[in-house]
Amino acid sequence: MLHEGAWDDMFRPLRNRATGTCVDVGRSRTANGSDVGGWDCHGGRNQEWWYDGQRGSLHSALTHDRCLDVPRGDYTAGASPHLWNCHGGTNQRFVLRGETISPLSAQHLCLTLASARDDLALLPCDGSARQRFA
Repeated sequence: MLHEGAWDDMFRPLRNRATGTCVDVGRSRTANGSDVGGWDCHGGRNQEWWYDGQRGSLHSALTHDRCLDVPRGDYTAGASPHLWNCHGGTNQRFVLRGETISPLSAQHLCLTLASARDDLALLPCDGSARQRFA
């Protein structure tokens, strides 16, 4: 499913400021529940993302109908977002502030890449480079 405005040239890699690695859909899998973490940047579609400012959703370039999703709306520190069918629910809505990304429903938590190849995690926002993506 294509979303209005989601043309291929809108997708960009999310490079972590601390690790230099990119947010990556593991093994380029598009199935619901696919892992999302850090990996060496290589320019593949599994490392390209589009932030839809109207919906507040982060879409994978692998398939426009898969979004970053907080499983079961678990907004506890350490929870790991994954890929899931885009449905517009609150657990798929994020706020982009500068280079940080937070769930709309838990803006005290930020997407965090603790080390180069860790899974993404939601951790308390601290302004560190491991929570900044460009």
